[in-house]
Amino acid sequence: MAAPAPRPRLDASALDRAAGVLLGAAAGDALGVPYEFQATLTEEQRPEMIGGGLGPYEPGEYSDDTQMQVCIAEIAATGADLRSPEALDGIAADFQRWLSEGASDVGAQTRAVLHAAGRTPGTPGAALREAARAFTEAREQSAGNGSLMRTGVVALAHLGDAEAMAEAATAVGALTHPDPDCADACVLWCSGIRTAVLHGTFDGVREGLALLPAGRRERWAALLDEAEAHPPYHFSHNGWVVHALQAAWSAITRTPVPGPGDEQGRQPSAHLRLALEAAVRAGTDTDTVAAIAGALLGARWGRSAVPAEWRALVHGWPGLDADALIRLSVRTALGGRDETEAEEARPGTAGTDTGTGGEGAASPKDGAARTPAPFVERKDARSRVRGLLLGLALGDTLGSARGTLPAHDVLRAGVSTQLACFTAEGTIRALVRGEHKGVCHPPSVLWHAYCRWAALQGLETERMRERWASASAGQAWPDGWLSRVPALALRRGTAPATVAALSQDRQGSTDRPTTSSRGCHALTRTLPLAALAAGKDPAYWTERAYEVAALTHGDRAAWSATAQAVVLLGHCLTSTPAEGLAFGPHGRGDHDGTQVREALREGLRLLEATASDPTRSPDPTSARAREALDAAFREAAEHPADARRLARLAPDATAPSALLGAVYVAASFPERARLGEALRFAAGAPDGDSVACVTGALLGAVHGAEALPVDLVARHELAWVLDTLAHDLVAQLADSPSGSEYVRGWDPHWWGRYPGW
Repeated sequence: MAAPAPRPRLDASALDRAAGVLLGAAAGDALGVPYEFQATLTEEQRPEMIGGGLGPYEPGEYSDDTQMQVCIAEIAATGADLRSPEALDGIAADFQRWLSEGASDVGAQTRAVLHAAGRTPGTPGAALREAARAFTEAREQSAGNGSLMRTGVVALAHLGDAEAMAEAATAVGALTHPDPDCADACVLWCSGIRTAVLHGTFDGVREGLALLPAGRRERWAALLDEAEAHPPYHFSHNGWVVHALQAAWSAITRTPVPGPGDEQGRQPSAHLRLALEAAVRAGTDTDTVAAIAGALLGARWGRSAVPAEWRALVHGWPGLDADALIRLSVRTALGGRDETEAEEARPGTAGTDTGTGGEGAASPKDGAARTPAPFVERKDARSRVRGLLLGLALGDTLGSARGTLPAHDVLRAGVSTQLACFTAEGTIRALVRGEHKGVCHPPSVLWHAYCRWAALQGLETERMRERWASASAGQAWPDGWLSRVPALALRRGTAPATVAALSQDRQGSTDRPTTSSRGCHALTRTLPLAALAAGKDPAYWTERAYEVAALTHGDRAAWSATAQAVVLLGHCLTSTPAEGLAFGPHGRGDHDGTQVREALREGLRLLEATASDPTRSPDPTSARAREALDAAFREAAEHPADARRLARLAPDATAPSALLGAVYVAASFPERARLGEALRFAAGAPDGDSVACVTGALLGAVHGAEALPVDLVARHELAWVLDTLAHDLVAQLADSPSGSEYVRGWDPHWWGRYPGW
């Protein structure tokens, strides 16, 4: 056995895809469980994670398909070479432990082989291989799907060496299924997963033909052709490994990948969900076909493509949830290291969602101070930006409902959230324009973004179209993918100053305001600019926040509050956990609230320093406003969570009130575990929408998206939009996907989604 090649360096995009392998398999497994050996679903019927099946299983609980893959993953996650006798012994022993402890539904061949191995002498691996060999030789048909269903994680263990991966796939599969068809299927599927993780394509399945014995390549090429020519249900004998692979491959290749022009506003990563639903519609062994498809789909589209409601439900033996499955996948891909230990990981391409693990907090052994990485190069960058955007959305929704939400219905976005979506999207477009044109005035690009929101809302639609269509190079207007999201066209509250300003023939400015308002929407809609203050030039983007507020609101207090909010949020985004606390769902988190309080304290100090710096112009703060913020912060320490004090600090729907109230609430409830409680308390303010909106942004930026109440995120109508915007904003900041004036980009669709004209 040759030594495997070194593991490739994985950027955050590849890590996101690696993290999707086990999660995708488990999601497909749990989605298919209720329909196993039931009547085949029609195209009009949509499968759901409702539980039941042969377990019976709880909603979201995965079956033997993923349970056995977990056994392999627990060995692979140590960094073991899965071809080695020691690794195979460990996997075999884990299979036996699973059979005795947690197996809820076991395939006939697997059960027979495991029982026989228990009576066979030798090491666990040797005994299992011998039992499998004897079972296969005694039967004409022994090519079940039981090895293919669990093979995905094997690819992660050998990302650097295709030959070693093929040998490992064959060896691990042969523990229970030594038939050549089983070996070939595992090699092809592992090849597909390896390429999907490394390069983000499905090309690896066909590339894997070169790894098969020469005499079997032509047959498998024809089988893949057949799969691409027929729908999944055509391969109804999918207990057989060949039909199982064909059904999964058919579901993946015959399900169209949504493009930028998708009528429902879906992104390409929605292919994961659509293809898994198609896999379940194959019928018969639905959970296995969907688990097989899910591993490859997760490898292609990443953990960030798995719907939030599925991630919240997925769980199973031996007591694992979605985050634990992600951690196993990542540790396997990194050769036994945790994501927090991976120096090579950085967000920079589509699909990153690196909240798991995140910025390690361990100090260097020599006691030297750590130099923090630039924000967009940190592994937790996207999780923090997601936390900011989703936090403001949940706060906005909770505030509108005065803290009481329906138990099961979809949660509606408020007008602050709608406008914040256009701020994030417009900001990306401004960055794209700057890269390609060399010059850009971000407030003007954001003015155009808000005009598109107004047009969707039916406000001055024809006038807006006449104003802007000629500038959009003959393209349809409103343009960009965000304009095709139906929920953004629905009236959700009022923003009177914004609407009044957008009806004017010119945009407002600090020199020539168009309204006299100090309303809260100047601030709440501008919060996404904090990601640029954290990721690029803080001083520049703080001043731009001042100008963006002035587009629609003419009162200086609104401008100052908006700029102050961006400064504070920037510090929340870049804050690091106290020593010994890891960021993310697997770290202990900010239990005592130190990180939140310190981020706010440092932000307030910067506001003071900025005010006294004669080189900064214009000054985006005022002495009175800074003093009020300092007082609100102190009151939270001395008299936390006092509803009367909150009402006094935030008495109305103005930008200064929204910020003062949010600082008081965030400092009163700084602990990660109390984030939901903080949002509900903020919702009780006189203008709960704005206070809870800013509170959610502050706390989400510190704790990351994983700390937000997952049941609420899963039901929010714009959660997928905000996820996409966070992902794309970090990608644009780190590595412009559309390139620049002189450099070709790596994403040919980026300009269509974010036209920078």
